Amino acid sequence: MRSLFSFKGRIRRSDYWVYFIFCNGINWLLVEVTNNSLNGLLIYYALFIPLVWIFFAQGTRRSHDIGDTGLLQILPWHYLSLLFKEGNKGSNEYGKNPKSEDNKK
Repeated sequence: MRSLFSFKGRIRRSDYWVYFIFCNGINWLLVEVTNNSLNGLLIYYALFIPLVWIFFAQGTRRSHDIGDTGLLQILPWHYLSLLFKEGNKGSNEYGKNPKSEDNKK
């Protein structure tokens, strides 16, 4: 669970896809379920803030996997590279390759 909120390390492309779909799906569900009442907005923001944190944390970790800084997430088109670009082979300055056999132990 700690790695879910962590900005350190690297994650694989498949893991990022799961987080990307999860965060966007939950956000869509929150918008649909909560209405424009004050209680609905309070519930929405109480759940939205941790969701945004998870989304940016995992985006940063995926950026690290392709050798970029997480700050590039401010560029809208950077998400395409996070979703489709293959990660760096071997270790880089952000950690070991999450696909390597050494990390699976």
